[in-house]
Amino acid sequence: MKDTYSVGEVAKLLQISIHTIHYYEKVGLLPKIDRLENGYRYFDTESILRLKGIVLLRACGMSIDNILKIHQDNSIENNLNLIVVFLISRFHEFEIQSQQEVPMKFQASGVKLSGSLYSPKSPTI
Repeated sequence: MKDTYSVGEVAKLLQISIHTIHYYEKVGLLPKIDRLENGYRYFDTESILRLKGIVLLRACGMSIDNILKIHQDNSIENNLNLIVVFLISRFHEFEIQSQQEVPMKFQASGVKLSGSLYSPKSPTI
C-alpha cells in the first residue's frame, strides 16, 4: 500500500468528486493539505480514513455542521454520543416514514388496513 495518494486517487477510491474533497477542506472538515514540490496535494492514510468517516456520516444524512462539531471536539465520549443520538433520530425518521408508506402501498395494491393488521378487501376461502 502506498504512503500518499493524490486528490484524484482519493476521489476515485471513495467514489466522490474532487470538488467535494476541496469543499470539505474549504469548510474545515479536512485539515489543510500541504502541497508537495510538484504543486499537487497528497493524502496520507490518516487523512483518507478521516475523509471516509466524513463521507459515511454524510451518506447517513448528517449535516456538515454536526460533522464539524465531531471533528472539533476531541472527546471520544461526546463524539460517540452525538453520533448515537443522530443515528437514533434517523432510525425513528425511517420508522415513521415506513409506517406511512407501507399502508399507502398496500392500499394501492388492493389491500386495506384493519387496525394494525392488513386484510384483503374481499377475502377468499
